[in-house]
Amino acid sequence: MAWLKQADKAVFEALCACFGLDPASADAAKRFRAAYLEEATSPQSGRKDNLCYYALSESPNSSLDALFSRYENDAVTVRKVIPIQCLFTFYGPDADEDAERVWSRLFIDLGQGCPRSILRQAGIVPLPRPSHPNAAPELEGSLWRRRTDLTVYFSMLQEESIAVIQVEQPPETELRQK
Repeated sequence: MAWLKQADKAVFEALCACFGLDPASADAAKRFRAAYLEEATSPQSGRKDNLCYYALSESPNSSLDALFSRYENDAVTVRKVIPIQCLFTFYGPDADEDAERVWSRLFIDLGQGCPRSILRQAGIVPLPRPSHPNAAPELEGSLWRRRTDLTVYFSMLQEESIAVIQVEQPPETELRQK
């Protein structure tokens, strides 16, 4: 799924823009991480660290799966609208504030370099009316850890051009002989 890598990169850059971090910096890599799949391989972090894990997937319950195509210049261009679900999980002393910041900045267009602009350049549009962040403390060992979850839905326009090969038909005399 090539669209997933493209969307992952754009979401990471948009998260960095929400907090004014350079996507190439060590601070950004430490603060924003793709969600881990297994508890045994999950990165360990301190209780005082503000972190955000995010996971992208094709949205299972969306009706935005539209498909368009057109033929021109010996190629068929296929456009598909991919519904994307992004789950953000924030940890740390500022988990609630961080989730609110991302929630608000993904939906405000403040011009070049803002999170929404970064997403739009990648063909991704956040769908309006996202649910508000949900505080859900998590038990880790014998201590509670601050955690806030946020789910955001996007639409991503994926375009692919497929070359069409023109096949010339043989003259009718050749067809009759065979």
